[in-house]
Order: sequence, then C-alpha cells, then structure tokens
Amino acid sequence: MGTLLIVTGSPAAGKTAFAQTLSKRLSIPLLCKDQMKIALYEYLAFENQAQSRQLSKATVNVMLSAAESLMQCRIPLIMEANFRQEEAEKIQALILQHSYKALTYLFEGDPRVLGKRFIDRDRTDERHPANRTFDVEQDLGKYEKLFREFSVFDAGGETAKVDATNFASIDYEALVAMAERILGK
Repeated sequence: MGTLLIVTGSPAAGKTAFAQTLSKRLSIPLLCKDQMKIALYEYLAFENQAQSRQLSKATVNVMLSAAESLMQCRIPLIMEANFRQEEAEKIQALILQHSYKALTYLFEGDPRVLGKRFIDRDRTDERHPANRTFDVEQDLGKYEKLFREFSVFDAGGETAKVDATNFASIDYEALVAMAERILGK
C-alpha cells in the first residue's frame, strides 16, 4: 500500500516550508503547487487575478496527473497546496483507486495573524510574480472567510490539524514522526 502525505490549509501558514522539510527528511517526492505554478508561469504569464486563479486550477490538475503517475508505481509522495474541498474529492478518488494510505496536515491559525503574514509576504521581492495576489486586501477581517474555506478539507485518512498562528509553538518533530509512522519508517 502506498502513502500520500497532503499538506494543505490557509495561505501564509508555513505549508510549503514544512512540505519541503518533510520531503528532504523522508526522501520522498514533493508536488508543490507554488513551484509548479512558477514553472508554468514562465510560458503562461497572466495579467490579472482571474487569469492567476485559472492557472492555479490548471496547476492543481497537473499535480493530480503527476500524483496519479507516481501512485501507479506505488511511490510515496507529498502534495502541497491550499486545496479546496472539491480538489479533496479528486485526491480522495486517487487514494481509493490506488489503495493509498493518506495523512493530511491541515495548517490553520488566527485569520488576523495569517492575514497580516499573507499581506506582508505578498509585498516582498522573495514572492515570485506567479504566486502574488493582484489586489491584496488590507482589511484583515476579510481574510476570515477566505481562510475558513481552506480549513474544510477531507480526502480521507488521518488528519493532523496544525495551529500555525505562532510558528515557534509548532512541534515539527512530532509532525515528522506522524509521517514516519504512516510510512512504516
């Protein structure tokens, strides 16, 4: 039986950094939406938020296709993105089709803290244009609805909720140990 580790949840919650660390520590492939979107952006640049969302949806479809190829070979893998529930259903179908075990890390936190982190991050030069937001909302209250949307995710299997309000309070070693347990390491 193969294993799928899913890292998802709110924007600016540290998902990508955790997924990259997990991939290196466990020596298993990572399919990261932000990285894949950057690769696609080099050929499919966009000019507005609607086009950015469209490219994000296409990127998730590419991720699902790549995941299916790895699953056909029984390769354990990590998928990282701020998935929505409709995408969870597609992931769940792959899990069932390929008889995979799944562990989801659901990163959440105080919407006002994550919202401020999101705004600050979007303004930095470190953020690639492919992953920037066109109209960053300054009203932190508006992020509550958006972040709630990303806290609803069920693709089956185990779920570990991670409060990413304060990165220093996260027990990353315990999260890695959960992955090692499900992988049988």
